[in-house]
Amino acid sequence: MLFAVRFLTIVFFLSGFINSVAGQRNAVEQQYIFPVSVELLSGDAPLFRTLYRVINLGPEVQGQMDFYFNSGQNFLSSGILVPTNGMVEFPRFIDFSVIQQNGWARIILPAAARVQVGSSLITLVRLANDGFQIVNTTSLQAVIPAKKFRSTFSNSSRFRAPVLGYFPPVDNDPRQTAFALVNPSATESVQVQLTVLDSKGNSVCSSSIIIPQLNRVSKFITELLQNCALPNQGSLLISSDSLIAVGALDVFFPEGRILMIPVLTEN
Repeated sequence: MLFAVRFLTIVFFLSGFINSVAGQRNAVEQQYIFPVSVELLSGDAPLFRTLYRVINLGPEVQGQMDFYFNSGQNFLSSGILVPTNGMVEFPRFIDFSVIQQNGWARIILPAAARVQVGSSLITLVRLANDGFQIVNTTSLQAVIPAKKFRSTFSNSSRFRAPVLGYFPPVDNDPRQTAFALVNPSATESVQVQLTVLDSKGNSVCSSSIIIPQLNRVSKFITELLQNCALPNQGSLLISSDSLIAVGALDVFFPEGRILMIPVLTEN
């Protein structure tokens, strides 16, 4: 129960390694958004640590990494250097047992850089000897900002037993999908349109939210669309006239296990 409550409080999300093939955003730089960035190594279980990895497929690369709270406040920026054909892993440049963060992060690199970028969320519990034990790991995509995304979602709250020896249904474990929506613009708010489709592709309902500059909205599907009669499963279309970034995770109850849900960019 404590696990589930903590997830509802922190809302979420990131062993695994997800590649994001380098994409050129403009003539000067490219950026990768981590819609979920959580550092929580004190207090009651569960605890969280997010790791970020950059693999360089070419010459030495210099860039910058920025960390933000949900409110858009930038609490840390640091230069990064990735050796020729080398790799780096973060955070290793700051004591996150002191600074607690729940928000998002960004890596900015030269447009010509050839890299693979990924992140992992590690869920831990504190041991009696003040050490840590890993209880869950999952990956989350490093997202290149775009104007339109699509992801599946789950909204299951009941356990359904198998019938006559058949396999149990796919939603046998009660779970709900949580989304992280990021506005990476430092100057403008964005309006984001949310459209729910059922498993047959029929439009169920829609809504919109406004996200201030550099802010992140992280909520469960039922919180994003409170006035919708959501199906147990479906897909969510997320669109904006400006560039945004989106991440999604399934949270299983009551144990709080988390699992990455792919988010696709639509042209």
